[in-house]
Amino acid sequence: LALRDVAAADGASPLQTATHVVLPLAWPGLLAATMGVFALALTESQAAALLVPGTPINFMLSNIHTLNYPAMAEAALVMSLVVGGGVAVLVAVCWSLMRRKVQSAECNVRNGLRILPALCILHLAFLAISCDRPPPPLDVWAESGTGAGQLAYPRAITYSPADDTVWVVDKNARVQQFDAQGNHRGGWTMPDLQYGKPVGISTDREGNVWVADTHYYRVIVYRPDGTEWFRFGEAGAGPGQFGWPTDVLVLDDGRVLVSEYGGVEMDVGTNDRIQIFQRDPDGTITDAPRQIVGQIGSFGTGDGQFRRPQSMAMVGDVLWVTDGTNHRLLAFDLDGTFLKSLGGAAGSGPGHFRFPYGLEVDHAGYLLVSEFGNHRVQKIDPDTGEAVAVWGGNFGTRPGQVKYPWGLAYDPLRDRVLLLDSGNDRIQVVKVEPPGP
Repeated sequence: LALRDVAAADGASPLQTATHVVLPLAWPGLLAATMGVFALALTESQAAALLVPGTPINFMLSNIHTLNYPAMAEAALVMSLVVGGGVAVLVAVCWSLMRRKVQSAECNVRNGLRILPALCILHLAFLAISCDRPPPPLDVWAESGTGAGQLAYPRAITYSPADDTVWVVDKNARVQQFDAQGNHRGGWTMPDLQYGKPVGISTDREGNVWVADTHYYRVIVYRPDGTEWFRFGEAGAGPGQFGWPTDVLVLDDGRVLVSEYGGVEMDVGTNDRIQIFQRDPDGTITDAPRQIVGQIGSFGTGDGQFRRPQSMAMVGDVLWVTDGTNHRLLAFDLDGTFLKSLGGAAGSGPGHFRFPYGLEVDHAGYLLVSEFGNHRVQKIDPDTGEAVAVWGGNFGTRPGQVKYPWGLAYDPLRDRVLLLDSGNDRIQVVKVEPPGP
């Protein structure tokens, strides 16, 4: 401020002060900040994997939604280079202006100002084109935060018909319960969370809560009041062992299905599968290897193979699975026989998927699929693979817009979808119906 006052006292114009006083002081900090942001961006797995070809695939698995989708990785690196290059050009221009006559600089500024009206008109035109009017949700639950009833990047949700409530687990490893109106009813924090957070949660017909404790290679089962009942699983690729478990499906006949994919301790591909357990008469699984009664799938891109099986649902006697990074849905019988596949190539059209993560079944037997990459929910006919209805697809923060949904739950009593709008730290309550006439 003192230098600016001195320059003003000497008769310098605001432009001269900015050119000869402010810029020489500011540009080193601006350049340093930009290079810092650029360096931090390179720690992202997608950019680092391009710069360091030998990056282990398990490192990429920590950011699994970019796996097998190089365009996202390339875009991350290109944007970092563009930002760095743009700032470098800006610094060079400012340095040049400092060495020119002030009159010439003022002339250049006046010439630049002449194009501002045209730029403003062009900007408004882009805004008008991009403005969308997403269909409003029925309701919005929760908000960002760490308090009761608040969410911090939630990644799994389920509806409990036993007591008509909803359970959610977020990136703070907090399990929270909401009633049918979205009011917070209680919850607890998982016992360990420093290595990662759960991505799967389910309930059984008694209302017990089954949490896929993903980064600890296990499933923990709680009573509805938060008391731990039992746990099972350990790191490994053998029967009853887990890589990174993603979902739990509890059947009424006592069988429990756990989906998983490769963990950091295992070789890639060894754990992309679904294991089937049979509960003991008291409802527990205390000797997981002994209680294995089947396995479904393996790692790969072929029929009946997975690259991150994320969610499961039953339609009659058919098991449907979201095959996340293969961008498809797979169907099996419970003997492990592959039946059919829907999707398969990443796309945004109806009936196509981009990182389908969440899966539920509605009262009519349609598949409800939330897509992390397309920011939407599709209602899919399991017989034809056609999209009967689509909700969302508008990336943003307003109600009706969605950011990176990890999961969804279906409320059969009210025929509504509870969409876990993870990037916005909230739940949007919606109806996924065909468009009207």
